[in-house]
Amino acid sequence: MELKQCPNCKKDLPVEARFCPYCMTKLIQEKGTVHIAKSDRKRNRLFAVMLTIIVLVIVAVATLLTLKFIIFKDNTAKVNDTANSTKINSMKTNKEKTDTAKADETNTANSSATKDNPEEYSNYLGTWYGIYVMNIEKQGGEKIEICKVQGDTITFCIGKLAKNYSKVATVDFIQAKLINNQASFSYDDDGYGNAGQGVITLKDNKIHATVKVNNPESATNWDMVMDTDFYLKNKIDEKKQRDIKGMTGKVFEEIKGKFGQLTKKEIGASFTEYQFEKSVYVRTVNDPTNNQPTVINIKVFYDWLPDNLNVGYRGISSKTKKSEVEQKLSDYWIVDKSDYTQTFQNQETFDNVKIYYDNNGYVEQIDYS
Repeated sequence: MELKQCPNCKKDLPVEARFCPYCMTKLIQEKGTVHIAKSDRKRNRLFAVMLTIIVLVIVAVATLLTLKFIIFKDNTAKVNDTANSTKINSMKTNKEKTDTAKADETNTANSSATKDNPEEYSNYLGTWYGIYVMNIEKQGGEKIEICKVQGDTITFCIGKLAKNYSKVATVDFIQAKLINNQASFSYDDDGYGNAGQGVITLKDNKIHATVKVNNPESATNWDMVMDTDFYLKNKIDEKKQRDIKGMTGKVFEEIKGKFGQLTKKEIGASFTEYQFEKSVYVRTVNDPTNNQPTVINIKVFYDWLPDNLNVGYRGISSKTKKSEVEQKLSDYWIVDKSDYTQTFQNQETFDNVKIYYDNNGYVEQIDYS
């Protein structure tokens, strides 16, 4: 048999074969020469190109998936780290809140257990005498004035008096914070040049005070050294009016604790004026018989008077109208009057009370002398 060779795969083929069964190459015989058809060569190139593209796509997809997997894994780790960190911080915060709440509860419990209610401290407002003192003017002795209570802070005066007020060692209008029912204080001058310190205790509706001087050896001929229990002589009820009637002519020592905190003191040529709570003015002159300031005038300005300080004259206050004033003082003479003022005089003591009215006819100021 006559044979020919496939120009593509070099296999032996019959001369009449028009394609190679081994590599599927189509054969055309021209002048005894076997050629591969141009269309077949184009098809082979196209096949190779497509195969190359497919391989490249597969490689690209594989690379992309690998990168995506790596990025996803890294992000997952970060998310987990963040979640763990958030969880830890949350646990710390919750623990801190719990600890703070427990501490607050403990402090509240301790505070409640160690200090009185402010309303209970207000029960101590008033004048207190040493346990053995009945009449301080005639006997002399120890005295405390609780002038004002604000929460657990008190304003008080403390001193020791000789009979007839011939000697008065006192420290006035001390502000001190009560801790476990006690307030500590110090002073530079008790009126006799002595300095020292003390402790006042308010408990079970009783007061105890201990006062010492810094240098007992150099103490003057009068001081307020004490270690004394006190009883309530005259109580101040915040709901009742502090009546200024009858206060003129008294020694200032007797009335100084009636009007709260001293806010100003003015010393004039012939008088001393004390301002309380920026609204009550008490003017005094020195009494030569006992060398003590004596009250000659009291003014009450209702525009400045605090709500919890109820001061007036015979029931007259800022809520009293002009017609009501005339009824309350009907036993007084009206010695002077105008549209906005009236002056009344007591027929027995000759005390004068001048009342000032606002535009609505309500009491605005009282001037008592």
